Amino acid sequence: MTSSESNSIRLDIHNPIRIFFPNKVAYPIPHNEVGTNTPILLRISIFNKTSNRFRLHLLQPILPELLTRDGQIIQRRLVTDEGFTNNQQNISLEQHQSREAVFFQISPNCSCGFDLPAKFFWHNNILQLKIPTIPMFSPNSFYPTSFWCFDRLEAKNYQLRFILNTSNENKWSDESNIERARTVGEISSEMLATPWLNLRLVQPLSTDSRAIEVDGVQFKIEMPESVLTIPNRQTGAKTDVKLGIQVINNTSNSLRFYQLGSINM
Repeated sequence: MTSSESNSIRLDIHNPIRIFFPNKVAYPIPHNEVGTNTPILLRISIFNKTSNRFRLHLLQPILPELLTRDGQIIQRRLVTDEGFTNNQQNISLEQHQSREAVFFQISPNCSCGFDLPAKFFWHNNILQLKIPTIPMFSPNSFYPTSFWCFDRLEAKNYQLRFILNTSNENKWSDESNIERARTVGEISSEMLATPWLNLRLVQPLSTDSRAIEVDGVQFKIEMPESVLTIPNRQTGAKTDVKLGIQVINNTSNSLRFYQLGSINM
């Protein structure tokens, strides 16, 4: 977990564990096929160490920033969900703005967490990272209609962080507010930022598309049955799926996993 603190309000980001080594998070590049992606569940927490309630609008955008290992900024762009028409977006925005007074409140010496379900995927032969502009405070949260996209990613090491504007004037996630993004190094006293989180993209092995190798350690998904039977549409009906992970350590060092949360599926 990494964190940033300003005026006794602390912002933490939980490492999205896919294949976990100390200080390393590796994700496989998905196949270049429609509907195929590599999901990332990013978890962010806000800790209120003040004596007052901290208010956060439910539609307040979270700003991601992505860098290459050598410090090059990957430009982000704002996109809308293709599943929403312009009319739906306008209605959704009007409903959101009419609920301007809806704030999430964090009591003194308390915290709250929220998810940002992101994913790597291919679009027109370009590898992209897609992150919602607003967090998911609960399963019943507003479905985000806009997303941040980072384009032309490769099998490299990246650094990711998030910025939260705590200014009272940033009340909801409309385009004008979202576009008030600050550049790297321009974090003001009204903005919280997580430290950089290391992300690593790796290619599946050319000899086996179900396996990847990270620093001499190979991971492979084992699935004995390639054809699955759809269960009957009856209460209690199910189809058991057997899955396994094979780990091959090709290094000269012992490999240690955390017992809980080592591998996220």
